[in-house]
Amino acid sequence: MLLRRFVRDALTSPTAGYFSRDVVGSLDAPLAFRSMLGEADYRAALAASYSSAHRAWLTPSEIFHPTYARALARSLAARHARLYPSEPLQLLELGGGRATAAHGILSWLRDEAPALFDRSSYTLVEASARLAEAQRARLLAFAPRVEVVHAGALEWCEGRGGREGAWHVLALELLDNLPHDKLRVRRGALEEARAEQDAGGAWRERFVPLRDETLAEASRVLRVDSFDGAEALEEAMVARPTLGGGRSVPLSARLRKLLRPILGRSREYVDVYVPTDAWRLLKGLAHAVPEHQLTIADFSWLPPQPGGAVASPVVQSQHGGVSRDHKGDIFAAAGGECDVFFPTHFDSLERMCRAVGHKQVQSVTTTTFMAEFADLSETETRCGYNPLLEDFVNTSILVTGGEQMYEDRRRPPDLFY
Repeated sequence: MLLRRFVRDALTSPTAGYFSRDVVGSLDAPLAFRSMLGEADYRAALAASYSSAHRAWLTPSEIFHPTYARALARSLAARHARLYPSEPLQLLELGGGRATAAHGILSWLRDEAPALFDRSSYTLVEASARLAEAQRARLLAFAPRVEVVHAGALEWCEGRGGREGAWHVLALELLDNLPHDKLRVRRGALEEARAEQDAGGAWRERFVPLRDETLAEASRVLRVDSFDGAEALEEAMVARPTLGGGRSVPLSARLRKLLRPILGRSREYVDVYVPTDAWRLLKGLAHAVPEHQLTIADFSWLPPQPGGAVASPVVQSQHGGVSRDHKGDIFAAAGGECDVFFPTHFDSLERMCRAVGHKQVQSVTTTTFMAEFADLSETETRCGYNPLLEDFVNTSILVTGGEQMYEDRRRPPDLFY
């Protein structure tokens, strides 16, 4: 099978997939940031939140509830007022976890923009039956304007006709769990990775000539179907983001680039993980909700893995509150044993968005986005450390339909729109 099918089964199989279990955490109460002295107190509070056996991981929207969701709501309301002032606000969230972001957005609309709230609706599309039920229970107070659909995001988008009107689509920490394929780029040849089992039942990968149309198309759009393009993406993704908005390039990567003119031809191939299901999702949204704007938040950088493939996923399991790292070995996830999450190269994501018809696309660091739209006093500690700005520096947010775009991402801009 294609690698993306293996990953999809490992993560979302209804009976044995990773997300069929209770692995999405939530907080019993919001963290009391303003009573914390500084970063040490924040780290201790976060560690205590993770100590429960039922909390495999917490998303930023959970950790910074309700501030994170309120910032999203302000951004959504501002864009809607500019783009569709006379139309109802139709929100579509793909995934949604325990509906923490949805609850925060709807609460802000109800309290701060009641006229817009009165003509709003919120649809959540959730693959996990367990989480879909949790979403219905969490959002009961907002009935009947909320609809929860138990379906995979791809299946929902590709299996229905277009919904009319303006829509705002949210995908928060969704892309990192969308299955990827692995492309092997040789000089003059392209190969796709296939997952197969040996006689003993162990999984392994085997490369065959590229023949999957979706992988071929996505590779062309992302310009990784050539040796130079694959190496360019490799260079872009190895650089670690820093708090100031810059990038720190490892010494090994700098040396490799300097030596490439000498050693380049001795390298036989470059392996690249290609976000084929993200590409399918963007095309599906263009069909399901033709007039839509996007808000996408996810990891923009994750540590490079030992296998050396570009955009390798982090593969982790957790038992009794203790995490185990599997060094990027996707096949450790067989049977739903592990979380598999990929980094998103946001320049490539912008390119895919434009390829499906979006005219105005911009991605910025989460720090920049929150500095513009969040009430920072809600998450600032007593010494001035603010984890909303200073933690999760390896995440970014992409929006479409913004009024003002940035040209220089190295300098935090004054305004987001």
